[in-house]
Amino acid sequence: MTLLRESSHHFETAGIVNPAIVPRRSRAAGVRLLLGDTRAARNLAEQELELARECRIPRAVGVALVATANAAETARSTELLAEAISVLERTPALLELARALHAFAGALLRRDDKSGARKAPRRAGGIAARCGAFRLAGRVQQRLHDAGGRITGREADGGSTLTAGEERVAVLAASGMSNKEIAACLFVSLRTVETHLTATYRKLGIGGRPELAAEMAALAGSRSQGPTPAA
Repeated sequence: MTLLRESSHHFETAGIVNPAIVPRRSRAAGVRLLLGDTRAARNLAEQELELARECRIPRAVGVALVATANAAETARSTELLAEAISVLERTPALLELARALHAFAGALLRRDDKSGARKAPRRAGGIAARCGAFRLAGRVQQRLHDAGGRITGREADGGSTLTAGEERVAVLAASGMSNKEIAACLFVSLRTVETHLTATYRKLGIGGRPELAAEMAALAGSRSQGPTPAA
């Protein structure tokens, strides 16, 4: 905590308050939570969220929302995490998205919503593994187990490994094309398109098209960024 105070002082002296550069209040809030000081954690996280919203940088807003949710009451925590996921899905911050999904599953579990809590970890596990964040992927797997589900071997390996045909169909579906349009574009049958999409949804652990665009963006982002160190 002393190091955090000293670093905060240095940043303030230098006039650096933008949480997109260093989310120091979120980090300090996490330490305060570990020390059992929920009130201080909540104040720090809410300060950072206010600054992040002023800066209008989605990644910073998403990180601050997660920090605020971690220090909030369960009911508000769920709402904040749902917003964080919505914000982070529109950014390249894949690891932060996985963390938000992991936290969201925990919030749903605290509300005894095991059905809902099984969905988020499936997405989080695949994203975390693709980023190389295997410790986080392990925590996600444990959370899914707590919710009464399990990650398959394919999913545990980052397993949303799609075949070439599945990926071609998924990319077109994510762009907004209908199944008939995809079939005509790829010169395949409508049944083939439906089969590929069903397999894709299962591998990615999603329910359908509404989540597909974010997942395909995450897949493309993980390929361009390469592995990210685990946190």
